[in-house]
Amino acid sequence: MPYLSAPRVTDLYYRDHREGQPVVFLASQGLSGQMWQPLTARLTGRGLRCVALDRRGHGRSDDPGRGFDYDTLADDVDRLLTGLDLQDVTLVGHSLGGGEAVRYLTRHGRGRVSRLVLASATLPFLMKTADNPVCGGSEAYMQWVRRLLGLAPGGPTPWDGDPAFAVQVADTPQELEHLLRSKLDQGYGARMAAGFCWPWSPPRPDGSLVPDVVIGDWARPWNLRSERSVGGAPPSALWATDPAGFGQVGCVYTAQGFEYDWNGVIMGPDLVWRDGGWIARRDASRDPDLRSLKKVSDHEFGRLVRNVYKVLLTRGMIGTVIYSTDPETRALLRSLV
Repeated sequence: MPYLSAPRVTDLYYRDHREGQPVVFLASQGLSGQMWQPLTARLTGRGLRCVALDRRGHGRSDDPGRGFDYDTLADDVDRLLTGLDLQDVTLVGHSLGGGEAVRYLTRHGRGRVSRLVLASATLPFLMKTADNPVCGGSEAYMQWVRRLLGLAPGGPTPWDGDPAFAVQVADTPQELEHLLRSKLDQGYGARMAAGFCWPWSPPRPDGSLVPDVVIGDWARPWNLRSERSVGGAPPSALWATDPAGFGQVGCVYTAQGFEYDWNGVIMGPDLVWRDGGWIARRDASRDPDLRSLKKVSDHEFGRLVRNVYKVLLTRGMIGTVIYSTDPETRALLRSLV
């Protein structure tokens, strides 16, 4: 099997198909290079050499538990290109892979790369500017979210409104989905995402998705983990853009690479408002990266969970609809919006 040795004894797996002008694929967060298989199958048939890297901690590559900063990831890409002595490369990155591609170019130069393709890329440069707006360019909303989650001083503050952005609170998941559906019917893009507080099951043998996100009598499946379409559901890389993705709940590992017009956020029981402050509940989390006390301290867990919701709350470009499974947290949101 094709592996590359990387620093700190990290072996990296890659897929290398055929000969010809090389196209190197860098995958989304949480996915392996296999996500590109439907595309590489077509391109190899046209005489191109398709190389897909499994990022460290993904797919068949080793997971060293470290080295997930952009500099190290870019160095891994450089090890691939130099190890295979690839020239005149078309470098393709989706989501986090786009950030890796850009950091590779700024760190190692473009001597081996002739073309760059960025698909819904999460780049190292995320600061809001006039030509790089976040949340429709609403700094008022960004500051409101930071204060809401205790990531900026001052505590939660009422939403005073902004012509560039809309905020609504839903009392039920049914109401949240109905509001998003109405925006979808008006021609806008809309998706809902949730904290990782429910199991994430693989599809059933018949290809149908398991409705894991259960809130009372409302139940919906997570987005598909697979890099291929299953049972009519789009692969995770197309969840936010394929019409069939609506009705599936996005996880932070999927949603973080996307932006859409209207954003629905389900705050789960892993973050609740009690006695004037946020309580992060590890026992309510299903995120394997956060559940281990050996890997993540309680203090760090609370900070990471609040940052997860910051990511989820800032996917919308026109507006966000928020629902919390916890009554006291809903009461807080209602008092602010």
